[in-house]
Amino acid sequence: MTLFSASSATIAGHLVAAGEMPRFAQVFLIPTESLSRSHAGSKRWVMTEGNDTAFEFKHVEPGKYILGFEIGHSATLNVPYDSRYYPEGNEAARATEIEVHSGERIANIEFGVGNEVKRRHVRVRVTWSDGSPAENATAYLRDAHNPYSSVADEQTPTNAKGEAVLEGFINTDYDVDANAVCKGRSSSNSIEKKIIPASSEDAFVTLTVKGRKCSLVNWQLEIEDE
Repeated sequence: MTLFSASSATIAGHLVAAGEMPRFAQVFLIPTESLSRSHAGSKRWVMTEGNDTAFEFKHVEPGKYILGFEIGHSATLNVPYDSRYYPEGNEAARATEIEVHSGERIANIEFGVGNEVKRRHVRVRVTWSDGSPAENATAYLRDAHNPYSSVADEQTPTNAKGEAVLEGFINTDYDVDANAVCKGRSSSNSIEKKIIPASSEDAFVTLTVKGRKCSLVNWQLEIEDE
């Protein structure tokens, strides 16, 4: 449906998922001219949240655009989907171009984000230098190509055997890392992360805490006690 007014243009629609809707997700509006290396361009984004899957871009200047979903992000437990471009696929060059005219309202766009990415488990064992288990270390996964990413909102504490099971996705290279903070200290002991490649298979990784053994802080219990 297209309506006209004297105001600037609007692009609106909603997300459709084959699996569970993301807890929240980013929808990007990208000028097609910005896809050229010679043009810096800029992209706007809006956030959807929970059952409200609607997105809307207001004050859109006339021009040609494509829509993106979670561009530059790998799947997380909150958004277990691949990045993609409207109407489907992960290549910007194959996205449908939306031409916007002054005062135009483009609505009812149905942006399908496909199927959830299949998951894999990573079993982590954290030990001290002598091989004994490090209980209450906190293990986590990050996209190996995005140091600011995190698969889960919270880190997973290791049990008395120094073990934790992490959930990731089959199509991402991961940094497997952990924190180990001694009680009474604010800084974490050094642990050398390990990288595992994308795979459909589960993985097992051992990490070693450097330095003198100590009693580690379980931050999850600390937070619950506050």
